[in-house]
Amino acid sequence: MKFNLRLNKFLIILLFFTVSNLTAQTIETNIPGLVIKDYKCVNTKYIDGNIINRNIEPFIGSVRVKIIDKENDIIWQRLVKINVGGQNGIGFGLEILVGNCLPPNKVQITLER
Repeated sequence: MKFNLRLNKFLIILLFFTVSNLTAQTIETNIPGLVIKDYKCVNTKYIDGNIINRNIEPFIGSVRVKIIDKENDIIWQRLVKINVGGQNGIGFGLEILVGNCLPPNKVQITLER
């Protein structure tokens, strides 16, 4: 009985890490001096990350996140206003309402002034 309980706990933990893609990435953006660090797809339906402003001047604009399917169609997108101080960072997290952030889908993140 004790062995089955341990095995069940192990399988639940393994399933959690299989479903959650917690591999963080750093992504260069379309605006020099701004990068996205610790980007990750969580439980296929959430995107988390930090926008880092390496510039001295603040960045006031928006972050646009798109989910693109294997046929290069945009199946979901969202625009969120942000204000990142100079040489500072800000966290962001978005729930994906259509599709998911796992392959074969692609996630495209751009910043807009």
